[in-house]
Amino acid sequence: MKRYLLLAVMMVSPLSWANYSPEFNELVAELKVQYKEQESTRFGDYKKLGGLPHFLLHIDEKDTVEKIKLDAYLEGLQKGYYSALNRERDLNAPTWICMKNAMDLSPKKHPELFKDLIWEVLDYTAKNDPQRFRRYNYGAGFAMTMNGIIQYGLQMKYPCYQPIPKAHQLPGWKYD
Repeated sequence: MKRYLLLAVMMVSPLSWANYSPEFNELVAELKVQYKEQESTRFGDYKKLGGLPHFLLHIDEKDTVEKIKLDAYLEGLQKGYYSALNRERDLNAPTWICMKNAMDLSPKKHPELFKDLIWEVLDYTAKNDPQRFRRYNYGAGFAMTMNGIIQYGLQMKYPCYQPIPKAHQLPGWKYD
């Protein structure tokens, strides 16, 4: 009964990026402005598919080529993480994330997991490390990959150790 109630609540009130903190909304707005200003220039590789700029510029679109590519990229990335986690468990190898149920990572069961995780990491970072993406005149925001954000998000959401040992921490991210 609790599962059905939880499922009903999740279906009625889907998460969107507008439901996050004011710091998050400010960060996303700033990054989008920076990305739009640089569209006419050749500043780095910010248009590449796996980058944060591509995610923020195209996630809200409907039925465009870029949105379809983005969704396919995120689904493929999620399938890769899911397969790798299951393979590590099959081999009794130590995993770097500790999910109670690996099916939570399945793209078939939770197709929005990585999108939601990116939003959660951006929200957390906007509140706890506000300069993370603003450093170097927003260079960190242009260079950030979705994969890097997802790795950090999975590690923070499903840690194997509390606190996460320095040797396991990803460079550039804030750990409390």
